[in-house]
Amino acid sequence: METILGVGFDIPSDEEDYMQFDTNGSLSDADIIIFNPDYDNTNYRLGYGNSSSFRGKSLYDDDSSFEIQEHAAHWKNEITIALKAGKTIFIT
Repeated sequence: METILGVGFDIPSDEEDYMQFDTNGSLSDADIIIFNPDYDNTNYRLGYGNSSSFRGKSLYDDDSSFEIQEHAAHWKNEITIALKAGKTIFIT
């Protein structure tokens, strides 16, 4: 049986198949990956002072901005490794 994992995407099941985007998890155990880089279900903090947006886009604080860069680099590497291993990845 194939293992399905959702990163930032909740798959309705009884399995432990959900991983938040704001983690440094591994895709190595999954055969099929559904990847949703949506920041709404993360612990990133919005805002500088009274503002949480800039030109219509979300504005994150200094710590969260740095964490987003680290997590994005991590997931880019994980996706590259998974693709080279022949895994199926859906990005929503």
